[in-house]
Amino acid sequence: LKYQIMIVDITQQLNTEKLLRNANDYLEKLAHHDPLTNLPNRTMFTDRLQALVARRAMENGKVGIVYFDLDGFKPINDTLGHHIGDQVLCQVAERVSQHLSAGDTIARMGGDEFTIILCDPIDEASAIAVAQKIARAISMPMRVDNTELSVTSSMGISLYPDHALRIDDLIKGADA
Repeated sequence: LKYQIMIVDITQQLNTEKLLRNANDYLEKLAHHDPLTNLPNRTMFTDRLQALVARRAMENGKVGIVYFDLDGFKPINDTLGHHIGDQVLCQVAERVSQHLSAGDTIARMGGDEFTIILCDPIDEASAIAVAQKIARAISMPMRVDNTELSVTSSMGISLYPDHALRIDDLIKGADA
């Protein structure tokens, strides 16, 4: 009897496969999240909104959209620097996230613009109440690099199907 044994070290192959998986995970995250705030980006926001609107259409339910931007944000960047502006954006994202229900989604659309999907059973009064609560949270003074800052926000609300049936029209309506 003759036996032949072959030994192959696949450590490098396994390490390469792990690196590729990690790179794919990172690219997937970049494709759907804002790198600064780690919030969902416009793409993920739109995907979630489309899915929720489709579900609510079958249930005769509603979806609320709150669109807001920060008032006077440009002067913060211009006078104090973008690193301070970035910290303000991160603090705003964190504050708003703390005031949302579990199924709601906040996304950073770009710059100082954010959107929120309110998916709990929603009507105009409850959407306004959430927006007011968020506006109060945003306006609380924040400390950034030993500087106390206060920012305010401008908000708009849109409800599906009351104000629009199409996703783009819902977002435009809340932005207006």
